Amino acid sequence: MRLVLALMLVSGLRAAAEPKTAAQLLRQADQAADEFEFAKGLDLARRALEAGTAGPELVWHVHQSLAQMAASAGYADAAVDSFTRALELHPTLELPAHASPRLTGPFQKARERNSGARLRARAQSSRGFDGSVTTRVDVQDDHEHLVEGGRLFLREGAQLRSVKLAWAEGLNVAWPCPTETCQYYVALVDAYGNELLWLGSPTELLSTEAVAAKIPPPVAAWVRTTPTATTVALKPLPGGFRRAWPWMAAGVVVAGVAGYFAVRTVGEDSRFKSTLQNRGTARFQEAQHLDAARQRDDLVAWSCAGGAAALGAVAAFRW
Repeated sequence: MRLVLALMLVSGLRAAAEPKTAAQLLRQADQAADEFEFAKGLDLARRALEAGTAGPELVWHVHQSLAQMAASAGYADAAVDSFTRALELHPTLELPAHASPRLTGPFQKARERNSGARLRARAQSSRGFDGSVTTRVDVQDDHEHLVEGGRLFLREGAQLRSVKLAWAEGLNVAWPCPTETCQYYVALVDAYGNELLWLGSPTELLSTEAVAAKIPPPVAAWVRTTPTATTVALKPLPGGFRRAWPWMAAGVVVAGVAGYFAVRTVGEDSRFKSTLQNRGTARFQEAQHLDAARQRDDLVAWSCAGGAAALGAVAAFRW
């Protein structure tokens, strides 16, 4: 029993000591590069991107590190892609004068592909007659398709509350502004949640002072109306689904699917690690394919497990 507790304690301490943020992982990637462990550095830089904690001043460093690791490991095409993303976020990026040809070749191709483009965006806000504010963000020059969404941070007292922007002919969000002036800023994010670009900033917030109020539409006449109650009759479930066994059977099937994809994930994870260890013979595209497959199958496994649990709960309720 003491041995088990000791192992659990060591495992917990090790997990707590592992780097969690993009900045921590990026520092470890740079250390691995200094020790010429480029496969390890590439994996750490990828994890830094997937951590989703980088801001505008760090995220382009992450893409630059990915490019340098990939180029040093012999994956020139992947290096061009990552250098192009870094240049879209930070067009003034330059390599040191003494940089290796392994880096300067992909970097020059990325610069030609980028052609000086820089991710830009424009925010427009309008106030409704009910006091709410609608903010629309138009994204420009995102040639590498980095922007996946956005967040609006609204000041409420001494805190900032986050509101998610939705895609609808641009990024849009409607948010309450109970006072004459409200302060906010907008962050554009990538697929992992890293913040690519700020409109305003946490220290230099935008203001609704300059937002023009919409004039409410004219009303021809005011008529008192009496609401009428509407009764909706809900149809009962079909006879079989009022019992527990159909839900239980469906849960068993979904649980079997979850188990199948979990086994696939374990196998793909093993092959992915083997590919990273044999970087001299493996192709980078193969490693990317295995990584995408294991992440997809892991998501399916967990989704099916959640569905099986939900079906089991319904079966227990119907019992």
